[in-house]
Amino acid sequence: MRSTEFRGKQITTGEWLYGSLIRQGERYFIFPFEGKPKAKDTEVDPQTVGQLTGEIDKHGKRVWEGDWVLAEGINGITLTLVIGWGKRGFIQIEEDGYIYADWFYKLEVFGNIHDGPQPAQSVVGYNNPWRCEKCGSTDVQERVWRNVNTAEIVDGGNCDRADYYCNNCEGHNRLERESELLRRAIGWWGETDFREMERITGYRQPDFDPDEGYQAFVDTCNDWWNGETTDDKITIYLNNQ
Repeated sequence: MRSTEFRGKQITTGEWLYGSLIRQGERYFIFPFEGKPKAKDTEVDPQTVGQLTGEIDKHGKRVWEGDWVLAEGINGITLTLVIGWGKRGFIQIEEDGYIYADWFYKLEVFGNIHDGPQPAQSVVGYNNPWRCEKCGSTDVQERVWRNVNTAEIVDGGNCDRADYYCNNCEGHNRLERESELLRRAIGWWGETDFREMERITGYRQPDFDPDEGYQAFVDTCNDWWNGETTDDKITIYLNNQ
C-alpha cells in the first residue's frame, strides 16, 4: 500500500520530486516510491514541500497542497484559492480566511504558489468582492496603515465598523463577501411565504391552478428569482430585512 505522497522542489535543480518525505533536522528529503536515488539528489527546498490531498480537479488532475485552484461554489460564485491545511483537513484558503473544501463541487488547478507569482485577480476571474453589509454596494473602502517611507501596507481594518466606509450609504458599515450575502439571500428566498412572493414578484397566487398546493405559482416565482442577477438578489434580500 502506497504511503502518503509529498512533493517538493529539488534544492539544486528546482525540479519537482514526488514520494515519501523524510526530515533530518532542518533538511527535507523526498524519496521516490520506485528506484534508489542518492540521498543528495533527493534533498528539497522545505518551503516547497506539500502533501497530496487525495482529490482530483474536474480535468482529472491531482490536487496538491500549495496549488492555485478555481473553485466554483454551490451558489455560482467562482473563487481563486490556494490549497492549504486546516483543522478539518485540506481546505481552500482565500486571501482573507478559510473556506472548507466541502463548500465546492468543482475545482480546476491552474498552477501553484511555488512556480510563479500570485495570479492577478483580473486574469483568473476572481469575482467574490467585498460588499457593504447594509446596501450590498461594492463601492466600499477600507482604512489601512501604510509605511510612509516604503509605501508598504502594514495593517488593515480590524473588523471595526469605523475602519470601513460605503460610498453608496455615505457611512461606516461592515463589509461581507458577496458569496456570504448571496448565500443568505438564497436561504431567505427559500423561506418566503406566498404573500411575500406576491409582493416581491408581482405575480398573484389566485391566477394559478390550485392543484398541488399552487405549485405552479411557486415554480413561476422561483423562475423569476433564478433569473435575477447576483446584484439584484442581494439588493432584494437586503431591502426586505
